Amino acid sequence: SEYFNPDLFPGMFPTLFPLGIGGLEDQTRPRPISFQKQAEYYLDISDKSFHHHKYFNFVALNIIQRRTAHLHTYFTVQKPNFEKVAQKLVNISPEILQSV
Repeated sequence: SEYFNPDLFPGMFPTLFPLGIGGLEDQTRPRPISFQKQAEYYLDISDKSFHHHKYFNFVALNIIQRRTAHLHTYFTVQKPNFEKVAQKLVNISPEILQSV
C-alpha cells in the first residue's frame, strides 16, 4: 500500500535510504509530517541525491497527484435513486473491485 507505509520508499530506493529508515508517513514519529512535506524536504536538502535521482521525484509526484485525485473523486445520486444505487454498491464483490 502507498498509504502510511514507511517501508515503501526505502524498499523502492535502497540507494537513497541505505539503512532502510526515513520512509515517508512513519506513524511512529513523535510529530507526524505529511507525505508531501517530507517529499519536498528530501528534494530541498543540500545533499542533492534525492533531487538528481532518476525516479524518486517522479514516483513522489505521482503519488501526490493520485492522492489529490482520490480526495476530489466522488459521484452524486439523486434522492429517489439512492436506495437502489446503495444496494448495488453493497453487493459489489471484492473480485469485481479487484478487476476494475
